[in-house]
Amino acid sequence: MLVQTNGPLDSLFYFNFGDCSVGFPQTPQTIKTDFIVIDTEAIDLRKIICENTLETYLFARAYLSKSYLQKGSKSVLNEITSYFLGDFGCEELEEYAKNITYKGYPGREFKIVEDNSGLVMKLYLVKQKFYLLLVASDHLKKAVNFIDSFQLLSA
Repeated sequence: MLVQTNGPLDSLFYFNFGDCSVGFPQTPQTIKTDFIVIDTEAIDLRKIICENTLETYLFARAYLSKSYLQKGSKSVLNEITSYFLGDFGCEELEEYAKNITYKGYPGREFKIVEDNSGLVMKLYLVKQKFYLLLVASDHLKKAVNFIDSFQLLSA
């Protein structure tokens, strides 16, 4: 379970996803479930998006089938990454991809920094769950604080 152990200090809105709670600095504009298809896998993706003119926060979570995961974590992460970069219209971010692990679980990180602004996106594959955390902000410290406020307590 990925949890936000110490949310952003300015969190005003908390949303519970059942097994996790996410704090945002303002009321999210989008709270929904999308049914997406990656390769041949139908995925029930739950996501929350909070944005204003200076920043965008996104948290998403999905359960993946065991048969889909048989491809191996590298293939699954590649397919999920390609899907989201295409969905966001920013395929060029692939060049910033960095393979990461968190408590032994594979992931992918994208970080673009320019002056004090930037984009940080992390994707994690934790057993049968997929997590996506994204922040684009004119205040890079806020973005990093949001991403770093999550911890994996159990899988």
